[in-house]
Amino acid sequence: MKHKRIIIAGVFLSVCLLSGCQLALEESGGGRQDHLIGLFITQDPLKNEDPKEVKIYAQREKEQWRFEENEGICCFVPDIADEEGSYTEICIDEAISADHSEIKTTDEGSEVRMEASLYFPPCGKKLVYLNPVYQEDQGNVYVVQGNGVDMNFDGPGVSCAHRLEENQVQTESGVREAQSFSVELKLESRARPEKICLIAMTAEHQIVQEMEYAAGQVPAELTMPEEIAYIVMETKEEQEISRAVFSRGEEGLESWYLREDGYLAPCYTRLIWQE
Repeated sequence: MKHKRIIIAGVFLSVCLLSGCQLALEESGGGRQDHLIGLFITQDPLKNEDPKEVKIYAQREKEQWRFEENEGICCFVPDIADEEGSYTEICIDEAISADHSEIKTTDEGSEVRMEASLYFPPCGKKLVYLNPVYQEDQGNVYVVQGNGVDMNFDGPGVSCAHRLEENQVQTESGVREAQSFSVELKLESRARPEKICLIAMTAEHQIVQEMEYAAGQVPAELTMPEEIAYIVMETKEEQEISRAVFSRGEEGLESWYLREDGYLAPCYTRLIWQE
């Protein structure tokens, strides 16, 4: 059966002090078009085993995605059909903070909206490539070379947001189906955490215990005795100390550490409060 898909818009917007760029999508007279599903973020241009091929197809093993030998982090939502059934998989690297994600499917079509943040310590000039990821109608996922973002992150709090968006409409036998996808990624520098100090306090604000860990080494689970009413978490950064308070009953706390690839990632600790 012949399909007709009309591309309404496809835009890559840079919401920062950078030159904007546009992702042009052409109208197709028949057949299903590949659709945008997110980003593959790298610190180097993509390397392709076949230099003549624009697409680099993904391999998926045990829910892990690889694009040949390219090192990067994933932020995309492919449709999966396997022995477990058909579903949409949210594939987001732990270094990416998913601020908001929304997936809607109705008789009129589908809509996916993602907002995420990626953090790293102040490092002067930073070059990151935002490579669009697509999925074919048969289910194959691939990435193509994207634009490089070059900014000067010379201190904490410098940020830049980028938006990748695609809207498509398909008509089949007179039935109209719309498909919309957008992802907004904020790149931001923040102070590098060095040590995490957890101070267990009573309701009378007396210190019961102090526990200090290197960033990234906070245990996955901590048990707090009955007399502990709250915990003060001190994050010792390069020149400052930030503090957060976790009251009795809260399920866990989140600290941060610097990964080997240069990104900051959260470390979650479950809190067990004894009665």
